[in-house]
Amino acid sequence: MTYIAAFGCKDGIVMCADTQETVGSNKDYSEKISIVDDLSYPLAIGGAGYGPLIDCMTDEIIERAKAEQPASKKALKALITAALREVYANDLPALTTRRIDKAPQLLIAAKTSEDGFCIYQTAGRRVVGEISRGIIGFSTAYNMNLLRRLHQPSLPMQQAVMLAV
Repeated sequence: MTYIAAFGCKDGIVMCADTQETVGSNKDYSEKISIVDDLSYPLAIGGAGYGPLIDCMTDEIIERAKAEQPASKKALKALITAALREVYANDLPALTTRRIDKAPQLLIAAKTSEDGFCIYQTAGRRVVGEISRGIIGFSTAYNMNLLRRLHQPSLPMQQAVMLAV
């Protein structure tokens, strides 16, 4: 089961994930957080759910972010919404999926030039909204309550990384 968490801290955002992917009875190593490789736009995306669909969503969001470099949170949210719409209209019909596989979750962390750091959460084709902390995949009530109890936006980066570990 996937576990991805993201939360803000004093100096930025920390995002962490497990690295095990299970397909049927096979377990393999898998990177679940993607970033803009050329560092042209500060963005990281973690996804839980059907891998091929998450890959399409991640690729579309990253390509758009590199090209458009949204300066505000509002522009970033519009970019994410448009990217999800594109994937559901053009990529999803070509994928062989079960109905349950059509609703992956994403955590998207970025730093906009106008508004600073932000984290967006998606569920399926919808942008749920901006959050200060979140867990997707294995987001049990216990895990969410633990994160609520231990997370403080004023944590220095080093302590936030230790919380992630």
